[in-house]
Amino acid sequence: MQQERCYVSKFVCSKYKDEKCSFFLTFKKFTEEKKNEADGPSYVLEESCNIHNHSLNIHDNSSRITTEIIKFIKKMQGKCRDNGALADLVNQEFKTNFKTETIHYD
Repeated sequence: MQQERCYVSKFVCSKYKDEKCSFFLTFKKFTEEKKNEADGPSYVLEESCNIHNHSLNIHDNSSRITTEIIKFIKKMQGKCRDNGALADLVNQEFKTNFKTETIHYD
């Protein structure tokens, strides 16, 4: 019987060091090529802790941009010093939490 080769990857929260956040995911990745998809996934979740000890900065995504917001963006383009300032205005006006990049690309 052939033993499968694998290695383990552990992903921790970016605030692990600063705030001692306990969130982590541990995956086992198989290095042998699978013959087909029916053999199962290449990665398997081995262990996890889904608890953060800090608030999460969750941003709205582009699907939440309404026609009102688009009109506002077009009206304010060129009147703001940069896209960050424009995103701040949109977020303030519409009580949203868009990233600068989301406003820039939409």
